[in-house]
Amino acid sequence: MRRVAKILLEPIITPEMLEINPVKKLYETCQKHKRKVRVVNMSSHDGSFEVFVDNQMRGKGMCHVKKEITLNRQSCKQGI
Repeated sequence: MRRVAKILLEPIITPEMLEINPVKKLYETCQKHKRKVRVVNMSSHDGSFEVFVDNQMRGKGMCHVKKEITLNRQSCKQGI
């Protein structure tokens, strides 16, 4: 009984299992090296975007997110 209780009380996810969010890592790294990051939404229909660092395109990607999140991203971007 004690072994079962001990297993149940152990954490399922430990801090070592968690990875840093790649977007957060990008922004932190660029901030550390005094670089400017800009993400440009290319299409609101397919979720494609381009990433610029110091006005040079460094990557492209696609983001399949819910419509509400896409709208929030666009409204936040327009406010900047």
